Amino acid sequence: MAGLYLQLRAGPMLVLLEAGGVHEVLESGWQGQTRDQAQWRGEVLPVIRLGRFFGFDDACGDAGVVCSVGPDEPALLLAADAVLGLHSIDAQDWKRLPALPARIEHFFDAAFAGAGQQSLSYRLRAELCAADFGVAVDSARGLHPAIPGAAV
Repeated sequence: MAGLYLQLRAGPMLVLLEAGGVHEVLESGWQGQTRDQAQWRGEVLPVIRLGRFFGFDDACGDAGVVCSVGPDEPALLLAADAVLGLHSIDAQDWKRLPALPARIEHFFDAAFAGAGQQSLSYRLRAELCAADFGVAVDSARGLHPAIPGAAV
């Protein structure tokens, strides 16, 4: 059975996110928010700039994807350089992960190379949670600061 994934570009890296966890893809105007938080439908969301988070200094993060990275997780805004589209991927088409830098390898669980695609795309693990991205969650107030140690 095929799964549906949203493909993002974060720096030179192609990232696949389960489409079922995506709440909304935002136009480039969302950057008017603060650097680490954004308003979305009355909620304050942490902004995770994927390219910079994965260590790519030249990543700009113009595209925004509001999503939940794991079951029962609060929404996050993942900032990527581009949203490339949806892909239906069959289970047998996933490949083993090649060697990745230690600081990012635990975020991914499989790789995919689509037809005509020169680079591998890396699937974000389904078991991720906000804390994996350094986000503290205050469920009582509904705020999710993206700055570790920030007052809630």
